[in-house]
Amino acid sequence: MLTPKEIAYEVTKALDAKKGQNIKLLKIDRVSSLADYFLICTGTSNTHVKTLCDYAEYTLEQLGEQMLSREGHRGNSWELLDYGSIVVHVFTEEARKFYDLERLWADAELVDIRDINESNVRVKEVMEQQLIDHKDSIGKIYSITAGLEQRMPDEVIFYAVEMLGKLMKTKDVALYNVVSKDYARIFSASSQKARSLGNSIRYREMTDIYDALKEQKVYINKKMDEQYPLMARGIYEGEEVQMIVMMWGLSWEKMTLGQANFLTVVSYLIQNAVLRAQRYMQALEEKRYSQNSRILEPEAFESLVQAYMKAKLKNLVECVLIKVDVQNSEYQKTDEQMSGYMRDSDYMGMLPDGNLYVLLTNTTREGAVIVQDRFEKNGYKTEYVEMMSVCHRE
Repeated sequence: MLTPKEIAYEVTKALDAKKGQNIKLLKIDRVSSLADYFLICTGTSNTHVKTLCDYAEYTLEQLGEQMLSREGHRGNSWELLDYGSIVVHVFTEEARKFYDLERLWADAELVDIRDINESNVRVKEVMEQQLIDHKDSIGKIYSITAGLEQRMPDEVIFYAVEMLGKLMKTKDVALYNVVSKDYARIFSASSQKARSLGNSIRYREMTDIYDALKEQKVYINKKMDEQYPLMARGIYEGEEVQMIVMMWGLSWEKMTLGQANFLTVVSYLIQNAVLRAQRYMQALEEKRYSQNSRILEPEAFESLVQAYMKAKLKNLVECVLIKVDVQNSEYQKTDEQMSGYMRDSDYMGMLPDGNLYVLLTNTTREGAVIVQDRFEKNGYKTEYVEMMSVCHRE
């Protein structure tokens, strides 16, 4: 990581490269807790002011710095970029004379910016490491997308969540399945933090996230609002969002425009595989049920249970399997009677042992007790079953 002084020098060089005028660097840490440095510069016009600020922002982003705020005043004759340790002020000549910050901060130390080459070696090392990391990421992306193609359809989405966490270097990833224009339901989450929003969300009410999703952009939680994830990105089919990736546990260095672009690229690359897997899961409801019921045939249901079991072992999903004590001849009646007590995301099916089971997705053992009570009130005995004991296929 660069020191505040090195960061200030790099922005100074950037402004100078874009023909910023009368550049002054004030060291204010001994007279104020607002920042370590104020960098003051003059642009020749409002347009030049914006250009200088855009380039300063780009430079700081490449250095991995997180912007806290950017503000424009008096028709953008004064723009301010706040990065915590350094605050950049760019004025038109008239606005600079009017506000006269140098006089207001006369007690601050004026830094000699003629000798800014001392930090060059250190900055070069940081940029080279970013290039190495970038090359390494390309290799990881390739291996991950290749891995998606090798997975069974009912395993792909869980694998995508696992790999997104590895690429973005966070343990907290959630993938929500959009079920309507208002609601999304969690499909997989890699930690308790990633499950913190709950199993269902009204994503349209999350205004900042929804606005980013509409424009197919990455949402970045710049305000550090604890109610929201730190980053979010949609997975689309055409113009319609089908799934929402949400992430927590990211370091400050990862919350940059560059990393947002990286997440966009990864999302595009996994999009086709994930959407194919989603369609496969939906097809289960249309093609794989016996006797025109919701009950899955043994082969389809075992494949599904196997996928959830593997994901559960990796802490990518919470799920419970319960066995329903009922005769084969009563399966149809059971389906008709009990389907209304189950969510759309739950599955009922037979396994090769010939018994009827219910797979409750995104449910804990405690939550499953509620469903078991409903079955038993309707005359069906149930029992909790360890998935490992009924899944034999590798």
